[in-house]
Amino acid sequence: MPGEYTKEQIQHIVAALDEAINEGPWDKSNFLRLIGKNLSQIRDDLSTYMDVNAQQTSAHQNNQLAVQVRPLQTVYIALYSNEGTHLAAWEKIINTLPKYVLSRPVYVQEKDARNFIKSKNHPNNEGYVALTIQQDDILPLTEEKTPKDKLGKALLSLKDGAVKLENIQRFVHVSGQYQYSKGRLSKNNTATF
Repeated sequence: MPGEYTKEQIQHIVAALDEAINEGPWDKSNFLRLIGKNLSQIRDDLSTYMDVNAQQTSAHQNNQLAVQVRPLQTVYIALYSNEGTHLAAWEKIINTLPKYVLSRPVYVQEKDARNFIKSKNHPNNEGYVALTIQQDDILPLTEEKTPKDKLGKALLSLKDGAVKLENIQRFVHVSGQYQYSKGRLSKNNTATF
């Protein structure tokens, strides 16, 4: 029942109950005593509901603020497919990316991902996705423990669960750039590799 009323309405009801409890003839008979006791219980329940609701609202606002404050980072994950000319093969690889990201090169700079692809003998079999992650999903590593690609560029290590398919901005291949949505790739005709 309290969820059906606004905070202000509940405050007015509690105030009216307080007034009725303070001014009522609740000691005149057993019947009136029982009604007064019930009114007190209703007032106490509503007051408790308002206190709990205020605490939950405050906690929710704090959680929302914490989520908003977490900085985001775009990263570039290099992919490989021996069927690089088939879009369906890339879709399968991207759909499984959250499970297999640990084995893929992850770059902080897009130019490094592009250069990695250009350095390969068969660039048709190479591509990368650009996606947004929470910055604190990047594992901090010392300089000597930071992995590097064959060109000497530093690679990122991500926490498990950092990659979410809904955060993919685009897939880039030598044939062009593609939007990723609901497990499918569609070509962006205005963008090129």
